[in-house]
Amino acid sequence: MSSTPRRVDCFSVFAAAEPSALPRILDVFTLFGVVPQRCHVCRLESDQDQLAIDVQAADLPAGRAEQIARRLDRVVAVTQVLHSERVHAGRVCVAPATGATLSEQRLSVAA
Repeated sequence: MSSTPRRVDCFSVFAAAEPSALPRILDVFTLFGVVPQRCHVCRLESDQDQLAIDVQAADLPAGRAEQIARRLDRVVAVTQVLHSERVHAGRVCVAPATGATLSEQRLSVAA
């Protein structure tokens, strides 16, 4: 296992729950030649007409995450884009307050 820290960019995208929303959002990553590490989609419990789409991409070139966030914000049906980044050394650490691993914690920073 490598001890070199990896930067992971996390994108939280909120969009109307339409059939074309998810492919359009993932297409943004395709346009930039990025294969996401993870992608999770669910409908919001409080508003079934909205999707919450979380996408993680590792080791993006400098400035690429901001470009992706701006492009995501222009996608039809997208209502909000949040971007954050984290650095980890590849090992799992447990957060004392929640018991969740650091990879499960979310940072919400407005883009």
